[in-house]
Amino acid sequence: MAPGLEKTLQLLTDTANEAAVPVLLAALDTADEAVSAGALHAILGRRRGPGQRALIERWHRLSERWKLEISQQPRQISAAVRHAILSRDAVLCPNGCSALLSIREFELIPALVTCIEEPKHPHAQLVAQTLLSLCELLQEEITGPRDAARLQDPARVCDQILPNLEKAVERFEHHGCREVMEAFLMLINGENPTFKRLLADPRHPAYLTMIETLGTSGRLAVMRLILNLLETRFPPSVVLQVVSRRSDVPFIRQLLKRVGTGVSDVLKPTLRRMESIAWLQGSLSLLDTLTESEQAAAVWLAVGSGMNRLRVFDVVRHVLVQGRPAGRRAAAAALREFGGAEANELVLRGLQDPDPQVQAHLLAQLRDRGIPGAISRLIQLLDSRHEVVRNAAQSCLTEFNFNRYITVFDLMEDNIRRSTGMLVMRIDPQATVLLAEELKSRTRTRRLRALEAAVAMDAVQLVEPLIIVLLTDQDHFVRAEAARTLAYCDTPLARQSLEQARNDRSVAVREAAELALRKLSGEGRLTTAGSVEAILQQLDGSLLMEPPTSAATG
Repeated sequence: MAPGLEKTLQLLTDTANEAAVPVLLAALDTADEAVSAGALHAILGRRRGPGQRALIERWHRLSERWKLEISQQPRQISAAVRHAILSRDAVLCPNGCSALLSIREFELIPALVTCIEEPKHPHAQLVAQTLLSLCELLQEEITGPRDAARLQDPARVCDQILPNLEKAVERFEHHGCREVMEAFLMLINGENPTFKRLLADPRHPAYLTMIETLGTSGRLAVMRLILNLLETRFPPSVVLQVVSRRSDVPFIRQLLKRVGTGVSDVLKPTLRRMESIAWLQGSLSLLDTLTESEQAAAVWLAVGSGMNRLRVFDVVRHVLVQGRPAGRRAAAAALREFGGAEANELVLRGLQDPDPQVQAHLLAQLRDRGIPGAISRLIQLLDSRHEVVRNAAQSCLTEFNFNRYITVFDLMEDNIRRSTGMLVMRIDPQATVLLAEELKSRTRTRRLRALEAAVAMDAVQLVEPLIIVLLTDQDHFVRAEAARTLAYCDTPLARQSLEQARNDRSVAVREAAELALRKLSGEGRLTTAGSVEAILQQLDGSLLMEPPTSAATG
C-alpha cells in the first residue's frame, strides 16, 4: 500500500469526525482492491458505529471474502448487528441475522429473544430460525474442539445467556414460538430446574410444545438430551413415550449407537418399561437400511425391551434371515431366549449361514432345544474348517471328557470304548495330558487301564515315550501290555524298544513283543480309527452320553 494512502486511511480511522464515514464507504466500492480493503479495515477500526451499521446495511452485497474478514473481528461489529436485529427494516433485520451467524457472537442471543417476544414483529420467524441456528453453533462449540481464536469459553457464554431462554420459555403463552423451546432444549441438560418443572407440569402452556419438540426435533443436541435422560436411573415416563414413538432415522441411529454391542445395566430396567417401539412394531423394512452394528443394536434393543415377545421374535427372525453379518450374529445369540418349533426351525436354517460366528451361536443351542440329531451335527462339525465352529461344537460336548471316560472305561464294550475314546481325543484338549498322568500312576490297575485307553483313543503315538518306559515296569503284566500296545505305533523307536523286549525275563513279555513286531512288519501299524458315521452308530451305547438339558423357553 502506498505511504500516502496508508496515512490517509489511518487518519480516517482515527478521526472522530463522522464525515469520514461517507468517504470510507465510497472507497469501499472502488475497483482498486488495495483501496477497498483498506477502507474496510478502517471502518472496522473506527470506535463509533455509523460505519459498522453501514456495513450491515450492505451486508447482502458484500463478498464472502469480506464477510469472512469481518467475522474475524466480531467485537468491532457486534453493536451494529444488535441494532440491525432489533430493527423492523425489511433489509436491515435480515442482514443483521445473516451477519450474526457469520460472526457467531453468542452474547447477542438475548437480543434475538427480545425481538421474538416483541408483539407482531415482521421478522419474528426469521429471527427465530436465526436463534435456532446460533444455539446449534454454540452447542457445537461446547461439545466440539474449542476455537482458540475466541477469547470466551462457550460453556460459560451458555451459562450467561441461558436465563434469557428460560424466561422466554416461562412466558411461552405470550409468544408461542416453538423455536425458543427447541433452542432452550439444545442448551440444557436433564438437571435444568426449568426443564424439570415443565416435565412435571402438563398444564403449563409450554408443555405440549416441549413434548412435541422432543418427539420431532432432528437437532443432535435435543436427541442427546432425550437419550441422556433415558440412561438415568428413573427417567420420566414422558421420555419413555417420546422414545417409543419416534421413528425418524436420525434419532433411531443415535439410539442404536447408545445401545451399542449390548444393553447396559443402566438401560436394562428402563427398556423393560417400554412396551412398544413404533419402528419395530409394523413393517421391519427399516432394519434393512441399517448398518451392521446398527442391526445388531436393534436386536439387543428389541430383546431388552418390554415389547410383546412375538414381535421381538419377528425382529430376531428378520435380521437372522436377511440381515448383515454383525446383525445376524446378534440375532443368532438372541434366539436362545425363544423356544418352540418355529425357533428350532430357525436354528436349523441358520446353521447353513455363511458366517461361522452365526453357526457357532446356533450350535450352542442345539442340545438345549432337544433337536433330533443334535449330537450327530455337533460331532460332524468338530471337523469344521472354522475354529470358532469347532470350539462351539466342543463346548456342547463337554461330557466327553477324559476324566469321565476313564472312570467308566471298564464298564464299556470294546467298540463303545473306541468310538467314545476317539471323541474324547477330539473334544477334550487335556485328554493327552491326563492320559499321560494315568500311564505314570503308581497304581498297577490304572497303568494297565491307561494302556488300553491309549489304544481305544488312538493316542498311542502321542504317548509313545511313556509306553516305552513301561516296557521296563517292575510288573510283567504291565510290560506285556505295553508291548502289545506298541503294535499301534509303527516308529523306529517303537520297533527298537520291542526288539529289546524280546529279551525280557518274562515269557509273556517276550511273546507279546514278538507278536507286536510281526504285526508291525506284516500289516504296518494297527489302528482303531473309524469314520464319523461309524462313531455315530456306536455312540448310543456310550456311558458318557447325557440327556439334553431342559429346552429353551420363550
